[in-house]
Amino acid sequence: MPSHKESKKNLDAQPDADEMLDEIVAVIPQEGDDLSVDKEPVMEDSMDMVEAEMPEQEIMEDLYSSIYGSPMDDSDMSMQQMEELKLLLEAMPELSSALASGEITPSEASIMIFREAAELA
Repeated sequence: MPSHKESKKNLDAQPDADEMLDEIVAVIPQEGDDLSVDKEPVMEDSMDMVEAEMPEQEIMEDLYSSIYGSPMDDSDMSMQQMEELKLLLEAMPELSSALASGEITPSEASIMIFREAAELA
């Protein structure tokens, strides 16, 4: 067991609670501090952004069948699911363009969508 002198030496080596509190308080913004942002966020150059080329309706229906396991019908649920699928393709312009050009099939696109969803989960 350490002696009283050794224990006191260890305590002296630890930072003082007041010093630690002063360090924390020093980084907290104070009333009257200017908290404005100097620079506006930089938007991506429109040249870098890829606009989604939407596939034809027949391809969209095949993709719908691949994802939902049954053909699209006229129900409100199917219509809503198709709209969500279109929004998803707008968010994934490279996939949408590859699907529209025939570079990938609806089945391949659905696998890519499922993989992406699995990575996000």
